[in-house]
Amino acid sequence: MAMQMTEDVARTPEAANDCTEEARQEKSEAAELKEQLARERQEFSDREDELIAHCQKLEAALESVVLDLQKSHAGVVSVLKAEVARLQEENDELRAAANTQQDAMP
Repeated sequence: MAMQMTEDVARTPEAANDCTEEARQEKSEAAELKEQLARERQEFSDREDELIAHCQKLEAALESVVLDLQKSHAGVVSVLKAEVARLQEENDELRAAANTQQDAMP
């Protein structure tokens, strides 16, 4: 029994050294993981900023295209209305001429 106690006491500093080394390694690994997490957070934040800027550019471009389309549509509508008015006027003239010819017939 005395021999066992001597061996346990002899191992205690060795076990303590092992635990200390293991704790050092775990702290080192934890520090590396924290650094990696900080880098990844920064990369995510940078990428998020890039995506937000890109979305804002796309939104501005879309608004510009919609405005151009609205202007173009208004122009087409204006031309079509003018054409309809011209055709109605021409139709009225043709009807008047036809009525005049009908009235002139005996």
